[in-house]
Amino acid sequence: MKNQVLTIALFCALTIPAFSQNVGINTTGAAPNNSAMLDVESTSKGMLIPRMTAAQRTAIATPATGLLVYQTNLEDGFYFYDGSGWTYLVSRDAGWSTTGNTGTDPVNDFIGTTDAQPLRIRTNDFNRFEIAASGASGSIRGEGGGLATAPTYSWNGSISTGIFRPETNAMAISTNGVERMRFLANPQISVNSPTPFTGVIFNAFAGGPDDAMGAGAVDGAAIYGQATGTGFGVFGISNASNGFGTYARNINSTGTALLVAGNNSIAYTVTGGSGAALNGSAIGSISYGNSTNGWGVIGGGNDLGTTSPSQGGGGSFTGTQWGVHGNATTTTNGTNRAAFIGNYNSMGSTNQTIYVGARVGGQNYKILGTGGGMVSTTMQTSQGERILFAPEAPENWFFDIGEVNLIDGIAKVQLDPIFVDCISEATPFKIFVQAAENTLGSIRISRNQEAKTFIVEDMGGASNGTVQYSVYGIWKGKENLRFPEYHREDHQTVKMEKELIRDDRQMKKLPDGAAGIIDVRSENGQAPTSNEKP
Repeated sequence: MKNQVLTIALFCALTIPAFSQNVGINTTGAAPNNSAMLDVESTSKGMLIPRMTAAQRTAIATPATGLLVYQTNLEDGFYFYDGSGWTYLVSRDAGWSTTGNTGTDPVNDFIGTTDAQPLRIRTNDFNRFEIAASGASGSIRGEGGGLATAPTYSWNGSISTGIFRPETNAMAISTNGVERMRFLANPQISVNSPTPFTGVIFNAFAGGPDDAMGAGAVDGAAIYGQATGTGFGVFGISNASNGFGTYARNINSTGTALLVAGNNSIAYTVTGGSGAALNGSAIGSISYGNSTNGWGVIGGGNDLGTTSPSQGGGGSFTGTQWGVHGNATTTTNGTNRAAFIGNYNSMGSTNQTIYVGARVGGQNYKILGTGGGMVSTTMQTSQGERILFAPEAPENWFFDIGEVNLIDGIAKVQLDPIFVDCISEATPFKIFVQAAENTLGSIRISRNQEAKTFIVEDMGGASNGTVQYSVYGIWKGKENLRFPEYHREDHQTVKMEKELIRDDRQMKKLPDGAAGIIDVRSENGQAPTSNEKP
């Protein structure tokens, strides 16, 4: 074998011209390429360069720049000396083509690092993305925050739509170059404004006539709100005098706009619908007027506006025919009941009660008042508007009571001119007398309708006694009203059947001990005010 190698070497040496500047090694006798000092040609064999271990490579004394060896252990492959150190040239696992690769193994082939160093992607020599090396999962980081008009992450064809970082620890989404939604460093989220309300987690803003948020549902709740502490399920504020904190509307002709149930009560509405249906176990509705001249409730029916005293009060109601209507429907005779019951304070300490349309103590009353309450009316007279206290009778009678002293058995009585102003001219007034002290016999009466006088005379003699009298006159303008017929149609009632709104849904609350709710409020712990709106 040694003789064969030597023979070939001698042959090659003999076939190479002495004056040649390059060397060709082949089996065809072809001349070497002029651009190469050594031209080795073969179709069946390769060329081996020195092979050694890493320790042997690093032991080479004064290696020449460009010296090439093949390392056989550790990170095996070709190494060359670049004048200052050994450089790894290539291995069988290296090389990722910029025009694509085939035959890759997703388990073993990848782009990245195998040490604790991040991987960065650059364009125009500026860092654009960094894939962190910390942690097993790692993260992708954009080197620039981006803008609404040029977000960090976007799409070809929509380069101004995407995700960017508007400030430290915040994220925003833009479309068409305009910021639409921002996630702040705290738990707050804001739509269409970078500045949310103080203490509000999710915020949405709209300009002009647009609505800030819309939601729809078929059989469930389009918007569900629940406060598990002392807060509110739903809270609304309007800053404008003609705005509304909350607006509810049912566009069905028999629907109810607002249904409210307190005390964990069942919820009823009325057949035919209403503006609001308020329910409670003890009190269905309660209203307060919280100013000195405020009203608790003001109601107007029959498409009317309302007029209420400026002093305020508990309730004021206006209607074309009925201002207030009440029913007391119990059928138990032993139970007191009234269509209306009210209290007033008498002498600063005792509460008195007024019943209207009542059955009290087994007796029926149109009006019943404790504490000496009176039924009265007023009349305009020549001396101003005066109060009259009226009895009840088949006709509308006013009456006046007095007494007169006889002189020699006779006396003339002139009716009170104010009383005359109140009674009818067309219907004669009536006189009823009673003989009193020191009279001698029966009393005769003579009336003068025109002069509004009457004479009383003691038929028993010329006494100087006393005669008591009662004068009755018909209410002026109501001369023909006697036992007026009551027409049931004048006071028709509309029966309203209750409808139970069944709601079998369970309360949507966090399980006991659940975490994740963060209390974010303004610095003073109060709800947001108008000046906290951006």
